[in-house]
Amino acid sequence: MTNNKNIDVYKFNTAIQAILDGEPYLEVRKSMLTSFRGKIDSLDGPALILFYKMLKNNQGDVYAFGDEATLNEIGYYLLSKNRVADAIVVFKYNTALFPDSWNVYDSLGEAYYRQGDKQHAMMDYSKSLQINPGNQNAKDILDKLAQ
Repeated sequence: MTNNKNIDVYKFNTAIQAILDGEPYLEVRKSMLTSFRGKIDSLDGPALILFYKMLKNNQGDVYAFGDEATLNEIGYYLLSKNRVADAIVVFKYNTALFPDSWNVYDSLGEAYYRQGDKQHAMMDYSKSLQINPGNQNAKDILDKLAQ
């Protein structure tokens, strides 16, 4: 599992726990962000989506594309660089790929909140809360936005 220089300890832990429990597990794959940080820095949101699709089609067995974590990781990286508009493009695409994940809507809501777009932030936090009524973060932000 560690031969690919992946440093995502959470994914290793999840896979090992599943093995110990005799359950199916996802093979731990390389992080797209770790491998392509320089390339990601040079691309805007739409170009990042095209790069993601190309990589998924050509090297889908090498990089982690099985859940929303890959695009969320890239989206939060972009937010940390104050590239909010690009992060929104990435998070929006993630909601299209994983429409049943409360987490992707929470992330998109956070990006809209950072952008100052109250209406879209409320929509996405509400969608997140609809999928996961226990999402306390969404409840807290929605309360704050309602004031």
